[in-house]
Amino acid sequence: MASGNGSGPESERLERHRVLDRPRTSRSTPRGVVSVAYCLTVKGAEDVVNKAFAFELSTRDSTMYFVADTEKDKEDWINSIGRSIVQQSRSVTDSEVVDYNSQSR
Repeated sequence: MASGNGSGPESERLERHRVLDRPRTSRSTPRGVVSVAYCLTVKGAEDVVNKAFAFELSTRDSTMYFVADTEKDKEDWINSIGRSIVQQSRSVTDSEVVDYNSQSR
């Protein structure tokens, strides 16, 4: 899993509501992109994959497993992705709100 050089997971790993899986070198291109719009949950998964610092990211169609470099990195990933999922769901919900008082009858 990508490990940043001090600038934090949100700036490096989450760009415009996308999760980036970067190779270990910072100059490499991402190996994959998952739109946060499709993400449902993110949580620890050490017990599922029997690896330290593992976490899972679930969409409607699949569950992906990742392994961070440290416990702190794992928690940073989970917190950052979780916040982005909430922000994305709020923006979708806000755009779907209907003002029934302003509609013609």
